[in-house]
Amino acid sequence: MTGQEGRVRIIDGKYEVLRELSAGGMVTLSEVRAAEGVTRHVAWFAVSTPADRQVFHAYRTALRALEPAGLTDVVARPGAYYAVWKPVGGQPLAAALEQKVRPQETVDAVQALAARLAGQGYALADADIVVEDQTAQIAYLTPLNAPRTPEDIAARNAQTLAPLQKGRVRRRREPGAWLTFVPGLLLLGGAVYLGSQAVNIYLNPPVRDVVSVTGQEAKVAARALTDAGFRVEYTQGQAGGRAIGSIIRQDPAGGTKLPMGRLVTLTVNNPPAIEVPRLEEMNLDQARDALKDRNMLIGKVLKVDGTLSNTAEGRVIAQLPEAGSSAQRGQAVQLLISTGVSGKETWLPNLTGLTYEQARAHARAAGLVVTSVERQPSDKAENSVLEQTPAPYVRVTVGSPVKLTI
Repeated sequence: MTGQEGRVRIIDGKYEVLRELSAGGMVTLSEVRAAEGVTRHVAWFAVSTPADRQVFHAYRTALRALEPAGLTDVVARPGAYYAVWKPVGGQPLAAALEQKVRPQETVDAVQALAARLAGQGYALADADIVVEDQTAQIAYLTPLNAPRTPEDIAARNAQTLAPLQKGRVRRRREPGAWLTFVPGLLLLGGAVYLGSQAVNIYLNPPVRDVVSVTGQEAKVAARALTDAGFRVEYTQGQAGGRAIGSIIRQDPAGGTKLPMGRLVTLTVNNPPAIEVPRLEEMNLDQARDALKDRNMLIGKVLKVDGTLSNTAEGRVIAQLPEAGSSAQRGQAVQLLISTGVSGKETWLPNLTGLTYEQARAHARAAGLVVTSVERQPSDKAENSVLEQTPAPYVRVTVGSPVKLTI
């Protein structure tokens, strides 16, 4: 996270750490002094795995969509993943909601911000929100390991907005409202007429055909429906052969006649991520079976010389995505397959007493492949090597099979 300059901790060579504010999971929040002497907060991500990188990039995507007022910089490069935040003036959201009288504009701004946060998988309580001049702004967004479900967000937001049930809201006065106080039968008759028209529109809103958005990207689909005068709500689902983030269902269906202002529910394709299996040293059939178990498949296959890596012919040298990274069902994995090692002999050291993983690593370094493992009881440590074939220091051709008894 930091370098050392004497006893002073420095983040990324730019931010002097004054104190650590919090640490949870992979994120450490620190108060720092920037080069220009101002105070900032840095949320540092300890990224060590592909899954960690995925969490950070999901957070960065949410920041780009929400455009928080407190965000000054986001850095993403090997060895440095962090976000920099500045103070934002205003009244904390909790205090603004506790007021006995709240302007309608403030209530609308908070509810609009809640909808934007929900669109990125966050609840109001996941952000430090300040209110100033009847505008709600994000001063800091707490990183999440995974987006919240719509049900969880709704429950958390209901708890945060509970104070709105108390006190009262000062409604905005529309231009021309003073006319309602002008005496006269003419104005009274006009008010009655306009009121009846308003009631009629409320009770009998215009009816339109629901736009068909199945297959479209979620944000594009929502914009098309809201532009047509409908409200939109997301729910998550999964469907094979569909793009991640696209609409797989809508309720009501496209073409249905529906009064304006009614709700249309969109089901977004968001299948759970799966872990890519390790395929190195497998042949193509074994790799295909391993991927089939995860509902994945083999993509592009390239054949390369296996001499430098001492990889036997027909065995996997490397894969993309790499083993252990997150992927989606149906995703293809590209493979590098060895064409073999040319004209070399090799040998194995004494593997007795090593663990299976250590022995397998020695075999691969020698250009051999462990093809058979036999287990038998003994008083030795579990998973340790008891016997090996070929015997220690016997010269064999590169690519030959290795049998281990553990």
